[in-house]
Parts: sequence; C-alpha cells; structure tokens
Amino acid sequence: MTAGSKLAALALMAMILATAVSPRIRLGGSEAQLVDLRLQDLILIPVMAYLLFTRRRDGRSPARYLLRPLLPALLLGIVAVTLTVTLLHPEVSVLRRVGFAGRTLELFVLVMAVAGLYWRAGDRALKCTLRAFHLAAIANTLWVLYQAATGNIGTLFGSTIGDAVESYGPKLLGEPSAFGTGQFFAITAAVGLAEIRADKTRRLTGWLMVAAGFTGATLAESRISMGAILAGVVLLLTFSRIKGQVLNPFRLTMMVLLGTAAALVVVPRLGGRISVEDLEYGVTGRADTIWSVLLQESADHPFVGLGAGGLVGDLRSEAHNIYLRAVLDFGWFIGALFIAVFVVALVRAYRESKNATTAEARLGATLAFFALTSVLISGFVQDALTAVTSSHLTILTVGIFAATYASSCQNPEKHPPTARGGRRVLTVQGSLNGRA
Repeated sequence: MTAGSKLAALALMAMILATAVSPRIRLGGSEAQLVDLRLQDLILIPVMAYLLFTRRRDGRSPARYLLRPLLPALLLGIVAVTLTVTLLHPEVSVLRRVGFAGRTLELFVLVMAVAGLYWRAGDRALKCTLRAFHLAAIANTLWVLYQAATGNIGTLFGSTIGDAVESYGPKLLGEPSAFGTGQFFAITAAVGLAEIRADKTRRLTGWLMVAAGFTGATLAESRISMGAILAGVVLLLTFSRIKGQVLNPFRLTMMVLLGTAAALVVVPRLGGRISVEDLEYGVTGRADTIWSVLLQESADHPFVGLGAGGLVGDLRSEAHNIYLRAVLDFGWFIGALFIAVFVVALVRAYRESKNATTAEARLGATLAFFALTSVLISGFVQDALTAVTSSHLTILTVGIFAATYASSCQNPEKHPPTARGGRRVLTVQGSLNGRA
C-alpha cells in the first residue's frame, strides 16, 4: 500500500474513538429521543463529503467488493418495506419510521465510510486503526476500574443511569447501557484475538486486550458479552492451521474436557447475574414474555413485518434477539437478507483469514471474524444489530475488512478474493493517486 492520506488516517482514528466514547446526544421530544445522535453520526457527514470529492471516476467503494450482490438488494428492500409499512400502518409516525430505518441504513454507510478511509490512508491505516482501538480500550477500562473502585457508577458525560436504558454495573465514558458497555469490551477482546492470531509480533498486546475486554465485561455484568469473549478464545485455541481443516480435533477435545470440568466445578459456585438460576431465568423470561409474543406478531405480518420502529404500544421496544428483530422490522424475506449479509461477511472473513498473504490482510479479516462472531452470539438474547454501540463497533470492523479484502487481489472489481488461491497482492498506488 502507499503512504496514503494523513487526513484519511486521522478521520479513521476519529471515527473509531468517537464510536467508543460518544455520549448519547438527545434531540428533544418524546419520539426523537428514541433515535439519539452520537459523535460518529456527526463525523460521518464530512467524511462522506471527503470520500465523494476524492473519489476516482473509475473507483468503487471497497464495501461493494465484499458485500455484493447482497448489499444493493438489501438497501432497496429496506426502503421498499419501510415505505409500504408506513402506508399500511399510519398509526406509527413517519418520524419514528424514518429514524429507525435510517439507523439500519446508516450501518452500511458506515461500512463504506470506514472502508474508504482505510483504503485512502494507505500504509498508515493499520497503525492508526490499532492505535485508536488501543486508546479507546485504555480510556474506557480505566473509567470502569475507577467506578468499580469508588462505587461512583455512571458515565463521565452524556446520559445518566436514570435514563430509559437497562443499566447495572459500571458504564463506558459516554454509553450508559449495560449491554453497550459489555459489547464494547467484547469488541476490545476481538481486536486482541485478531492481533494474536494474525501477527506474532502483536501477541502480548493482543492478550492484554483480551484480558481488558473480559475484565471490563465482567465488571459491567454483561453475561452475553462475557460468553462471546470466551467463545472467541475457544475458537482461537482450537482453530486449525491446516488448509481445509476448520478446527484442530485434539485442541477441540481438550477444550471440551476443560469446559465440561469448569461447568461442573465453577459454574455452580457462581452468584449474582451469572448464577445458574439467574441465567436460566434470563432465557426463560425472554422466551415466555417477549419471544413468544413477537413470534406470533411476525407470523401475522410475514411479508413486511411491523416495520422499522413498529415495536410500540403493548409490545416491548426490544425483541432481545437480532434474528427475530430483523423479521419484525423488515418481514421474513428482507429480514433474512439482512442477517445473510452479516453471515456472508463472517464466512468471507474466515476464508480470508486462512488465505491472506499479508499480515495486514489477515488481521483485517480475523478482526471482522471475531467481531461478527461476537455480535451474532450476543444477538441471540440482545438486539445487537439495533443497539448503536454494539452495531457501530461491529460495522467498523466490517469496513476495515472490506478495505483489506478489496486490496488483497490485483483487480478487486473483476477478481474478488476466493478461498481457492490464485490471487496476487494488490498494490493500490493507482487507486490512491489523486486522493487527498
């Protein structure tokens, strides 16, 4: 890659740090409060303008190489479903519909923005990306440790605990929700896991990031984030380096034995929110009072669902499940396509992590793989692709992967990388010429 643009590198760092520490910026008004602004939303506007004005005539967004042909179909589907359901159910305000649908569409704008910045940043991209994640991890971990030591629980700035969010345990600098806090630390651990697997020179830093992530998620009492981190560690330790083999049978057997021993010895001794009784209640409570009701709503509205922002009235505002939430917001077909985009990105990230020819490409793919694994696991019990902190942090890693994926073959427009080899490393000098 080339020296690239200092401005793009700084904007990339700003986007990552803003997502990690941003408070909720309330707009005022009862409905507008449900769609808070974040710092990254404000940064996104000048970033997209910068990418537009520095775009080559023959250039395309790296995100299109990764997510085509699903992405255009999904975006058109979301718009069509939202327009249809707005006409069919006028009792839900247009403002609410636009806000919630816009929040989903923004995820893919973020992918394009981050991928474009990373591509333009050239040789500076990876260094600036990791530095931003490390700084965010240090800042939020120190803040969580301060809260745990002093008992003064709350964000440093922005919304307080008294706001309408599920809140327990220490918070991030700007994010008050328990799940948002936990998922930040899950992504922190994902960064560490990627560093360990992709680059031998970064293993110490990687393990420190994993330790910080698990400590933060534990102090935040985010059970699903703790589970996602542990799942990532298990995958790291059981992955096979043999081509064509996903998991190492011996390592997998040892992890199963150790996990069984831990379940028998350690788990019964756990208390509080991670006790067996509380975990069981968390699942059965959701199944009885939330999932069963919303599944019936989904069955009653299979084609367009309830629409984005349609969880109102007697229905809970959250589905506590990304798969159920997708079909509720967009119907069975577009909802399935929405989930498919993330699953496809996960599969491609795994394949690229095995076949990448450079440490940078391998790290970008591995980071996306662990982050997407985390969010898809957390999504079984949380709206992990609707909650802003969780979804935006995950999308940052997808954008980074999209850039490294597009750069891993000679002509990414015509020859996207495959798992079968036959690729040459792309020199993106020509793609960066003429960009600020």
